[in-house]
Amino acid sequence: MIFGKSKSEILKSSQCEVFDIMKVGANISRLRKSAGLTQTELADRLNVSFQAVSNWERGQSCPDIANLMELAKLFGVSVDRILGSERAAELVTDISEEKAPKMSAEEIKNFAPILDETQADSVVRKNLLDDNEDYKTTEEESRSEDNEEPESLFTVPTSLLPYLSDDLINELIADAVKKDGIGAVPADWLPFVDEDVLSEIAREIMEKDGISAIPEDWLPFIDEDSFSDMVDIVCEKNGIGALPSDWLPYIGEEWISEQAKKAVEKGGKDALPTDWLPFVDEEVLGKIAREIMEKDGISAIPEDWLPFIDEDSFSDMVDEVCEKNGIGALPSDWLPYIGEEWISEQAKKAVEKGGKDALPTDWLPFVDEEVLGKIAREIMEKDGISAIPEDWLPFIDEDILSEFIRKRLKKK
Repeated sequence: MIFGKSKSEILKSSQCEVFDIMKVGANISRLRKSAGLTQTELADRLNVSFQAVSNWERGQSCPDIANLMELAKLFGVSVDRILGSERAAELVTDISEEKAPKMSAEEIKNFAPILDETQADSVVRKNLLDDNEDYKTTEEESRSEDNEEPESLFTVPTSLLPYLSDDLINELIADAVKKDGIGAVPADWLPFVDEDVLSEIAREIMEKDGISAIPEDWLPFIDEDSFSDMVDIVCEKNGIGALPSDWLPYIGEEWISEQAKKAVEKGGKDALPTDWLPFVDEEVLGKIAREIMEKDGISAIPEDWLPFIDEDSFSDMVDEVCEKNGIGALPSDWLPYIGEEWISEQAKKAVEKGGKDALPTDWLPFVDEEVLGKIAREIMEKDGISAIPEDWLPFIDEDILSEFIRKRLKKK
């Protein structure tokens, strides 16, 4: 296995000698001035930008190996005079001569920013991968005393990935999955893996173990065409209910809405999984709900659909039901999703038209307490305080209710 946390006993290397990028910058600046060159003149000699030289001297970046060798040649000094480290100079010289020197993981991380992809691949293969006998540990040696599974035998730190070639990264990922399964791939490697390679691996996983075996953290990094193909295959073969809910945020709303519509047309409202609702276009869901209402009545619309139906469709269905059959025909589980102002206005009209009994009890918690108080006052003024239904009292505005009580006491 090639991934995992680095351990000193695995790397079997001494502490590396690290060059100081600030000192390197100071050395370049001093040598440039001694040579009587401006930053612009040095940049021209090296065929780099003025900003690059400025960044080197300020310690913001470091010359790559090719430029370090050119600087040493230009100034007539050894590389270690620039880097301030014999070990670092030795490594630079070996790498420039296309040798892959023995390096610790820390040395590789330190040198990575000045390596090109070919150089980085070479030193990683030489020092950190399983073809390097110097870094190998037997499975028996890597086991702990309590017989736990062995730690990762070889390590490529995530910090090196930006410097490695796509070919090497893809090779490592493919090998890891082949040897140890998808769990061998750390999530922080995914942004560096070619999406076509990852997609091919994901498809193989799906064909072998099913779509739910593909880790959710892989989904943003699978190419769009492969993603769509896998989704289509699963839905066509096993229905939309077979699609894992954690895939939905990565699928387009238009596709989800179209599939939702087809599912309901074919299998009825129960064929639309609840976890799909937040991802269906609210207008499409509103149209589907209206068709259900026209066929089977408003109570046939599932309550868990209500928060996801568009406001206009929702209001139209409510108005249609109330105008046709009265407010009592409106299911009580719809009330929390209807505005208080509309409910209060309908409550007022219902009592004006049909009296206090025309206001359903389950509407009371949703009527504005001041509006209910005013309705109650009108009833009291007409028929007396005892005509106000007792179950209204907890929902009447406190000031209005106090007024009723004072008037009643005054009469007594």
